[in-house]
Amino acid sequence: MAKIKNKSKERTNTRTRNLSEIISPVENLTFDFKYKYLKTLRNKKFSNRLLDEADFAKYVFNVQDIMIKLTISKWQVGQYSKNTRKISDPKERDVVIDILKQLHGDEVETEELQIWKLAHGNHEGTRLFCTYNELRNTMTPIFVDYYHMINNNYKYSKKEILKYNNFCPHLRYS
Repeated sequence: MAKIKNKSKERTNTRTRNLSEIISPVENLTFDFKYKYLKTLRNKKFSNRLLDEADFAKYVFNVQDIMIKLTISKWQVGQYSKNTRKISDPKERDVVIDILKQLHGDEVETEELQIWKLAHGNHEGTRLFCTYNELRNTMTPIFVDYYHMINNNYKYSKKEILKYNNFCPHLRYS
């Protein structure tokens, strides 16, 4: 009796990318929290201010307990969601560096800085922006874009966010 070959094609998840194509994965990714990455900013084009303390608790849980843990585990195996990437578009990079300077002043040297946007799943559209030091294999969070406003791809009304969201955890608890 002849063997029947399985003609079904193996599917690959188009939502993940192999990080080894971008950089070679290195073990023991660490996070350095030297900047006050929970600082917020509100100007005419961008806000990462929150509505209130309950909003803060929800988002900080997502960032610290879900996004950072997933980043560490997925970084080591070299698989990532399509929304996690190195910022290479010059316009997007300029926006991120402008926000970075407004939040942290001249604390951060921006010339040859590798900036990464971390995102996992839906988590309310939250994006964590970090610098990455390839030699030390270290991510340093610089700010959180809670509403995914940087690419004008936010699910919330920009007008509402800019008008009503006034809570800054750094100002409240520092």
